[in-house]
Amino acid sequence: MGLTNTIRNPNVAGSFYEKDSQILQKTIASFFENIKIAPKNVNNKPIRAIISPHAGYMYCGSVMASVYQLLPGKPYDRVILIGPSHSVGFQTVAFDTADAWKTPLGITPLDIKTNEGFLFHEEFDILPRVFDKEHSLEVQLPFLQTVLPSFSLIPLCTGQDLPHKKIAEVISPLLTDTTVVVVSSDFSHYHTQTEAHALDQLSIRTICSKKSPEIDAGVDACGLEGIKILNDLALLNTWNPVFVDYQTSGDITGDTSAVVGYAGFAYV
Repeated sequence: MGLTNTIRNPNVAGSFYEKDSQILQKTIASFFENIKIAPKNVNNKPIRAIISPHAGYMYCGSVMASVYQLLPGKPYDRVILIGPSHSVGFQTVAFDTADAWKTPLGITPLDIKTNEGFLFHEEFDILPRVFDKEHSLEVQLPFLQTVLPSFSLIPLCTGQDLPHKKIAEVISPLLTDTTVVVVSSDFSHYHTQTEAHALDQLSIRTICSKKSPEIDAGVDACGLEGIKILNDLALLNTWNPVFVDYQTSGDITGDTSAVVGYAGFAYV
């Protein structure tokens, strides 16, 4: 496969989140300090997956904290991280050739053996360039490094028009009790606050329905490909989605003329 003991440096430290490690730690801690109470139907249940937003922390950090609060205390030692590509077009699931990913909070090793296994599946492809400028996966890592003491990472970037069920069938055998899936997605983009609320409430209800055709048609999200893969994983493994939290960028900035929606979910 040609792995060369490389470490992927962060792309968006200093823009989407703080570059200084101490300031970053304090910022993430402040989100957890101001967190909402977890849904009662999630408490004390094993979390199999979450959906978390991927904007700048100032906009969506509180929603991220709402879902990431559910992971500490669980025995996770591997994270399958799925997010969309915002800059490169392709029609497979991309995986990286690096040996580890770095953020200001430290270095996280990739699960190289699993990555090598993806070579046997035509739905997956080695495309390290996809990760060169991508933020959707990277912004999850400081939160993961905060709530999990030690873990390996399987970062997967989704292209377009994917065979979601086939991909879920490849990923499903990897799902041990110590593996958690994280899907990175924002929701509606650049509608008024009122319009965004309507669109996003429809998306929330549709995701919670687990009905694949309705998710394909009724969810307004940039990470829709990952959400569809996650829905097929949920169907294969009898997981149930639980809505956790929601807000828009307008709730933070006060500008409600063109907002982005951020929703968090847990799968139990």
